[in-house]
Amino acid sequence: MYDLTDKGSTRLTLQYWTLAVLSNGETCSVNESIWQQNSKQLCNVSNTYYHCLPSNYLNETVEICLKPQIIPKGHCAIYNTDQNNVSYDRASRCHGKNFTGCPAEHYYSNRTFLHPSCLQINPEHACYLAASGCPDIERHETTWSPGGGSSSDEGKVSPSIKLIHLFLCALVFCWLN
Repeated sequence: MYDLTDKGSTRLTLQYWTLAVLSNGETCSVNESIWQQNSKQLCNVSNTYYHCLPSNYLNETVEICLKPQIIPKGHCAIYNTDQNNVSYDRASRCHGKNFTGCPAEHYYSNRTFLHPSCLQINPEHACYLAASGCPDIERHETTWSPGGGSSSDEGKVSPSIKLIHLFLCALVFCWLN
């Protein structure tokens, strides 16, 4: 079921979507053409688009193909690991707080690259780097290429991804039977 595993990122490919967890310090690209390229290469089911988002716990960044959702102004899009969908960070509305780059208008989640402040997190402190009081970390923009993966020095798979993997294996098994 694993399509690609390298030192830092784990990419899980199922029939309908791809899931990858970026390593500590890696961030999503803010380049629109890279998002479009990834969407074409990775998201082969209609109505799903490439997303690269922080998880709802702000402790990891996830690449995944999902249906876009409208995100209200003043909020950042997140990948909800509990519900396996795109949502927004209801707990930390960025508008009106010391948060540089807070989205001023509604936007579709697959266009989050337009709001780089919503993509850059400190996973150790579970906060947005743009928020005042969030410690800075060394970070690297990541891009994925077929067969190449993204690079990093760490080899950890988060517990939430292990749970998702277990759930998806069970789901695929039930679907095939």
